[in-house]
Amino acid sequence: MFLRRSGFHFHGAPAALQRAGPEPPGGTVVFYRDLSHFEEPEPIPARMISVAVDIIAASLCLVFFVLLALYGDCFMFILGSTMLQFSFPLSTNITACRVATVMCICFYVSTKGHLCGLIAHRQG
Repeated sequence: MFLRRSGFHFHGAPAALQRAGPEPPGGTVVFYRDLSHFEEPEPIPARMISVAVDIIAASLCLVFFVLLALYGDCFMFILGSTMLQFSFPLSTNITACRVATVMCICFYVSTKGHLCGLIAHRQG
């Protein structure tokens, strides 16, 4: 909706807009947006559906990130064990064997933790 200036008043504008201040430089048309239709209250069923959709979306995002962390953990375990297996002779070097053992246990525990978290999230 636009308003045309005539003298010092804008025809069709609310009183607050008419007293807003000096006229626009070089222009005779002022644009404004009527926001009165946004003042209606949101219906309760629409609000409940909106909250339910938000909760479902948030839980799906959480499941996605848990699965992404699980896949990343498994990938790092496979990459690390392959690098240790083919880089160092584990049967002759006791330090490399200890590092491989600790790495295997750490990745096993973190993978099981991710899996338990995913199962607990799906059941809850």
